[in-house]
Amino acid sequence: MTALDRRLALLSALALALAGCSQGSPVLARIGSRTITVAEFTDVARGAGGRYPGSPDSAKAMLLEDLIRRSQMLERAWRSGLLVDSLVRRYRRNVEGEVLAAALVEREVPRDVPVTDAEVAQFYEWRKTSAHVQAIYASDRGMAEQAMRDLERGEDFAAVADHYNQQGMIPRGGDLGFLTPGTLVNPLDGYVRDAPLGRPVGPIEVHGQGWFILRVMERRREAQEPLALQQANLRAMLQQRKQRALAMRVFENLREAYRLEVDPEGPRTLFARFNTPPLIEGMGGESAPPPPSPGERARVLARYDGGEGYRGVYTLGDAVDELDQGADPPPAKMLPAFQIWIESRVLQRLLVLEARRRHLHQEPAIARRIENRVDDYVLDSIYQAEVLTRAETTDDEVRAAYERQSPSLAELGGAHVMHLTVPDSALAEMVIQHARAAPTLRDAILHSSPGIQVHEEDVRYPTTDSLWSGLRPALAATEPGAYVGPLPAGKGWIVIQVISKQQEIPPFEKLTPVLQHNLRAEAAQLAQERLLGRLLDSLRRALPPWVDRAQLKRIPWPVGAEGAPGA
Repeated sequence: MTALDRRLALLSALALALAGCSQGSPVLARIGSRTITVAEFTDVARGAGGRYPGSPDSAKAMLLEDLIRRSQMLERAWRSGLLVDSLVRRYRRNVEGEVLAAALVEREVPRDVPVTDAEVAQFYEWRKTSAHVQAIYASDRGMAEQAMRDLERGEDFAAVADHYNQQGMIPRGGDLGFLTPGTLVNPLDGYVRDAPLGRPVGPIEVHGQGWFILRVMERRREAQEPLALQQANLRAMLQQRKQRALAMRVFENLREAYRLEVDPEGPRTLFARFNTPPLIEGMGGESAPPPPSPGERARVLARYDGGEGYRGVYTLGDAVDELDQGADPPPAKMLPAFQIWIESRVLQRLLVLEARRRHLHQEPAIARRIENRVDDYVLDSIYQAEVLTRAETTDDEVRAAYERQSPSLAELGGAHVMHLTVPDSALAEMVIQHARAAPTLRDAILHSSPGIQVHEEDVRYPTTDSLWSGLRPALAATEPGAYVGPLPAGKGWIVIQVISKQQEIPPFEKLTPVLQHNLRAEAAQLAQERLLGRLLDSLRRALPPWVDRAQLKRIPWPVGAEGAPGA
């Protein structure tokens, strides 16, 4: 990792530790309108102390300097109006939605969902049997019921599955192979364990995903490792399944509490947009539907009503905006899937609405988490604009990168070596042991095994000799006087001592295209580091920090849990 990489990683990672509340904490540093409190400093130090070596005073000074640099960049962004830029405002809205939705789910779905030993033991017993399963998927109940009627008329399960299943979602014929309990979500998993052999079962609703018809073709016993070896993994699997069930209950409760209803024409309206003949050709030749008119944007896809102040609609314009901002689209050719997609998008909005209803956005830790995400976005924007787009690599920087890497670029042109070959590896190892205590390989053999012949030769590269050609990397990496081997060679084992080497560093122009590219990339990093250094220096001149050095001196180092001194 380069110095630039370390500096950027620290400037962006520091925000992760600044999620706590610092109200009432003494101010350690002030940069324009921004402050760094003792609480913020110790929060960062608790997670990043290992990155700052040296004496306590030196380590604390380096950490505070990084925090000051971050604050200087953000203060400049605020003064230049970047923090109220339309892109930043939109990013903030998106981040607020993500953070608040996640915070509400975290409240309702605890990470430490209890799992008993009895549940683990039962799960272990279930997994001793696997089932060969076929499946049919439908995105709405009507399609699933029609598929079931087709099966009841005697149509082949595999043919019906291929007719209804979305291509690429489920294997041909609906054949999922042999599955062990815990592979599928509930309630499908229970049917895999208990459904009668050979008889289609369904339609089975999986909330938020659609409807399924299953057929268990056969069951077989599966070899299992002892429970003691699997207990931790099985407990984690059960905990994840319980968490998913709790999360699904959150969505169901929201759907009921806000009386969420998808407009009967909503899915068809969105489907029509995806499947209208393209009228606009993009720059890259790709087709896209035209932007919706104001009237089209106002078409209602869904409604919700959670009481006064919590009523609203989800429109075609909302859907188009979310898709333009990167939301995953629904399957374009499956009309029923649009119903599920619209519900899922509205439920995401309801999560945020409910989080605000509970005033989660006013909790300091959550508010700070949002601010840190926005700050990171702003810092990245500054870096893109001030460094990446302006960094021009100079010849001097390419030369500096070339000289820095020159030892690793050296090519072996030849080597003067001594070597011997013995019939077995044990004897070769004994030779090596004696040789390391003697000036040369020949001296070692004269004293310990005078009957063994030592050869001395000059090896030149390139060579047609397969042995020496294969040993070129090993010889290049071996210092004069050191040994290579023992290595298998023909019918014996070879031991080699490098006496001297001839290595040349090829000029830049003679390097391979890959090496030239790598060196230019390293030079580009040098250019970026140069520009970033200039930017930080200019910020320090424009925004000189005030620091309470006495307060910094009193902070213990390293910082342990809850701000206590580390061990």
